[in-house]
Amino acid sequence: MPTLEQLLAETIPDGTFGGARPRPPQPRPSTPRGHCTACDKPYALTTEGLVRHHDRPRGTPCPGSRRLPSRPAYTPPSSGSTDTRA
Repeated sequence: MPTLEQLLAETIPDGTFGGARPRPPQPRPSTPRGHCTACDKPYALTTEGLVRHHDRPRGTPCPGSRRLPSRPAYTPPSSGSTDTRA
């Protein structure tokens, strides 16, 4: 590779001048969510499927945290996902 092309490949690493092409960003997996049984707001679920700990507005723990959700909350698919819901 001539020196000019090598210099361009190093300064502009998008693959235009023979350099390595950067990998596209990987989509982040969506976090499963569920509605709290006490306050009926959607929160993220733990790996055990329980509603994560959250507090009420005055700082007191919500009685519905760390319990099973009342219903699942819809999580929109992340960009680049192959989910095909109708």
